[in-house]
Amino acid sequence: MWIDGRLVAHFAPGVSVGYWLRDVFRSDAVRGKPFEGLRWRHDMRVNINKVKLENYVSESAFERSEAYARSHPDFLINTQQSTVWFDHVVVSTEYVGPIKAP
Repeated sequence: MWIDGRLVAHFAPGVSVGYWLRDVFRSDAVRGKPFEGLRWRHDMRVNINKVKLENYVSESAFERSEAYARSHPDFLINTQQSTVWFDHVVVSTEYVGPIKAP
């Protein structure tokens, strides 16, 4: 996975060394083993037909927003709703590079 031309995640076998703790792979070069990779499907003829972007905002995020608003009364902040922007999302089987301004 690339963000703004910078590799931020690579999920191939052996890329990271660590261990699984519940549902999270924790990097640990001392106690870990090579990451076995993610198996997305067993039949290679099956293609991806949907990409879904989601974001989860917990109740504590609103509590932090309200605390920030109280301590910064001159700063306009919406403490009732959250907005997440996804911009220039590309799904590809290989690196395509960042979008350059014209």
